[in-house]
Amino acid sequence: MTGVQTCALPISWVYNLIHEPRIKMTVKSKTYNMLAKKLSDEEKENLWPVIIKAGPFYDEYQKKITRNIPVFLCSKE
Repeated sequence: MTGVQTCALPISWVYNLIHEPRIKMTVKSKTYNMLAKKLSDEEKENLWPVIIKAGPFYDEYQKKITRNIPVFLCSKE
């Protein structure tokens, strides 16, 4: 299982996730141990069409702000 989680939260949250990438993610009432990896700008660019297809509001939000929205790829450990 691989999922995509985007972050528009305060930057400290992003640094915390980078520092401790092991997370628990709940999907449809099942909880998984996951490993989050921050995508490079190039990786994000390649995945961005998939992200905005699932949630077009991310593209709308990105256009309204000047900072780059960090994107993490979460994979089952």
